[in-house]
Amino acid sequence: MAAGLLTVSHNLASNYPNVTVYDNDGNLAQPDEVTNTDSNTITLDFTSFGTLSGTWNVRVSVGAGGTPSGGSPVGIAGAIQFSDGSDFDGDSALYWDNANKRLAIGTTTTNKQGLTIYDASGIPYVEFYNGSTGQTAADGAALALDGNLDFWIINREVGDVNLYVNGNTVVSAQSGNKVAVAGSHVATSELDVDGDVEVGDADAFYLGDPTTDGTWRITRSGNDLVHQRRESSVWVTKSTVVA
Repeated sequence: MAAGLLTVSHNLASNYPNVTVYDNDGNLAQPDEVTNTDSNTITLDFTSFGTLSGTWNVRVSVGAGGTPSGGSPVGIAGAIQFSDGSDFDGDSALYWDNANKRLAIGTTTTNKQGLTIYDASGIPYVEFYNGSTGQTAADGAALALDGNLDFWIINREVGDVNLYVNGNTVVSAQSGNKVAVAGSHVATSELDVDGDVEVGDADAFYLGDPTTDGTWRITRSGNDLVHQRRESSVWVTKSTVVA
């Protein structure tokens, strides 16, 4: 080093390499200025440091495929840059569509505003954990889309899954395969509705499988209420409440 300037030669053929200066005790030094002399030579300016004591090391590196990690981006346009532990790197699996301000994971296709998640060979998950859950595959909550195109809302904990709209709990799926509708009450049956239930004029209530003989149904015929039983695949009227 002469007059606070240190010239470093390398064989990376890069005009913008990444430079790290550190001593054997793990201390880092940030040069006042880094000047590129040519693609294999840089000059580090340590004028403000005065005298550097001890043994110091200079590490010069570039990113994946020889792409400079210190100055130029790595990967395709839109690839989000990240640290691989020693250099910056980029991967198209983490993608930012800057023109439309959209973020994608697993794809570079962003059809909708916001976040797109894609998994070509499996089930894409969005996992949720907090300080009250663990962080194993059996903990937390998740959103998922399976290969049968079924969309899943998953709660692996003992809590409920609630649909909350404008200050009100509309639906609450609870432990024991129970669902509470209209209100934040605890369901005491498989379906517990805190309020009125409305069906259309031509609709029916079924007690059993509608396609199985022996099932009963309650329906409306004009202004009358009809009780019917399915026998030999035909609905047979058993009683009528006349209006």
